[in-house]
Amino acid sequence: MENSVTDTGRIAVALSGGVDSAVAAALLQEAGREVFAVTAVLDGGAAAGGAGDGVAVARAVAARLGMAHEVVDLRERFAAGVIAPCRAAYRGGRTPNPCVWCNQRIKFGALLEAARERGASRLATGHYARIACGTGGRLRLLRGADAEKDQSYFLAMLTPGQLEAALFPVGGGSKADVRAAARRLKLPCRASRSSRDLCFAWTPEREAPGEIVDTAGRVLGRHRGIQRYTVGQRRGFGVGAGGRRYVVALDPARNRVVLGTREEASRTHLRVEGIRWLRPPGAGRMAVSVQLRYAQAPVPADVAVEGTAAAVTLAAPQFAVTPGQLAVFYEADEVLGGGWIA
Repeated sequence: MENSVTDTGRIAVALSGGVDSAVAAALLQEAGREVFAVTAVLDGGAAAGGAGDGVAVARAVAARLGMAHEVVDLRERFAAGVIAPCRAAYRGGRTPNPCVWCNQRIKFGALLEAARERGASRLATGHYARIACGTGGRLRLLRGADAEKDQSYFLAMLTPGQLEAALFPVGGGSKADVRAAARRLKLPCRASRSSRDLCFAWTPEREAPGEIVDTAGRVLGRHRGIQRYTVGQRRGFGVGAGGRRYVVALDPARNRVVLGTREEASRTHLRVEGIRWLRPPGAGRMAVSVQLRYAQAPVPADVAVEGTAAAVTLAAPQFAVTPGQLAVFYEADEVLGGGWIA
């Protein structure tokens, strides 16, 4: 299940306490690689990609494998690189994607730095994604072989340098393969537990009440803070809106939640900003598929590239296109790049 390893240096595995990273460590060890484990403490004992007993489970997995294990305190980096931007996004009426920032800034940022300080040349994780070598030695980020578990969406903002250091040992297999390996190796983690099940939780800062309005600006009621809402939401308003209504937009300038019909909450055109291209785009327009959130099917789209921004026209209207979420551009299984929905 391992993607190719081109060097012979030590490999650090980011053990989160989940079954995916545990099996990733075991597979590398079985392949004869020199492997050690690192687990990042993010907040009050939470592990990178994990929480609660993540550190204890990671320590037990490392002991079972006879593998050296270190805990790295990254709480300050996590607070600055993930929590603070999340709060700023909510204040600005956007719905953030902390997993993308965590991969970019923590796992393949701060944790990779810590691993290198301890002698590692690469950092392996339990992500369901693949890396291949393309023309001219350019690295290609591909979807995981298990379409239902593919996590390439969350990795689209990695730099080429981060990809060069990354290993995804389980990316070429399926979740069933991983669970079977965990049972075979008697790893002390629940076979159903994955890193996505272990995400941190935090409470937004103090909320300010305001108006709930329709798309014509008519006041329908009051909300307890726009941080409680996201585009596409259809419950929790406590107002009579005359039929089924959804959050169409958040207006932070006037502290308003705007409700409308499903049609009004759907878009064909959007702008994507802050794009990081893994494969340099050509000039002008290109036809690709775009994924607008995790676990959503990609949509054919026409993309007019403007440097690190793009005007995107979708082949069909999509419901709840949400500012602050990541839009990832694909050609077949290859990630071309990703950026933030404006």
